[in-house]
Amino acid sequence: MRNSSSLVLIVAAALIAGCATPPRRSPELARARNAVETLSSQPRAEENAGSDLNVARRQLHQAEDALRHGRSMRDVNQLAYLALRHAEAGQARVEAAQSQAQVARASQQRDRLLLEAKKREAMSAQQQAQSARQQVQSARKQARSARDEAQQARAQAQAAQQQLASERQQFKRLEKQRLGAHQTDQGMVMTLSNVLFSTGKSTLQPGAHLQLERLASYLKDHPKQRVLIEGNTDSSGAAAFNQKLSAARAQAVAQSLELHGVKSSQYRTIGLGEAYPVVSNDTAAGRQQNRRVDVVFSNASGQFSETALSRKSAIQR
Repeated sequence: MRNSSSLVLIVAAALIAGCATPPRRSPELARARNAVETLSSQPRAEENAGSDLNVARRQLHQAEDALRHGRSMRDVNQLAYLALRHAEAGQARVEAAQSQAQVARASQQRDRLLLEAKKREAMSAQQQAQSARQQVQSARKQARSARDEAQQARAQAQAAQQQLASERQQFKRLEKQRLGAHQTDQGMVMTLSNVLFSTGKSTLQPGAHLQLERLASYLKDHPKQRVLIEGNTDSSGAAAFNQKLSAARAQAVAQSLELHGVKSSQYRTIGLGEAYPVVSNDTAAGRQQNRRVDVVFSNASGQFSETALSRKSAIQR
């Protein structure tokens, strides 16, 4: 009997301890949720800001899903921040549409008042006509004010879109940095040098697959991103042999990306041979580092830097 009572007390204590763990909360996620709900409640939100509303809902769902699945609060807040920005952009579009509707109503009122003024002038009611003209002037002033408000709302919406585009680019840069990419004169470059190849070989070693899986996942998530895959060798052997070997190494990486589902339109390959070592080839460790593949990322428009293209031109000559 005493053992049963002790067991009950232990179970109760465990339940109390579990309940005492506070749930994770994100103020950024709460602001994003409120913004999305506010936008959704607008009468014509789907008509005037459907695209922003859909993206905001999707980003909010991803943020909530990330919170539920225990992902880092940094990821949760980044997704919530994007949802908030889309909701704010959509709100600006709705307000701009409302201002434009107000302009239309003011114009209709002006036309109606002009017609009434003509009728009153026809009846030789000078005093009434004067009053109508004053009303017309007031209506015109209201129309000008509404147009100004509409222009301001459109400018705010455009500024919000520009800021959102800038933040998207910054988010992409952070994702590339997580892959191990760094800024060079060629642009963002990810170096695959975790003992990828043996001397004189173009077959990928097992240590390369984790890096390539991460790269493939990033490219599939960003279908407009393009990369230039540059194969490199150490200085062992003849230059002509190294040129062919480096091209084969670049192609080996490309084939791995293709097996992971990356579209061939997203990558190009080139063999640079032994022309661009990162360290001296005088030691075994240096030669191992030079047996590598560099992945050069394009800009947002899919264009590569002049430096990256000049390397390709120099090898082809």
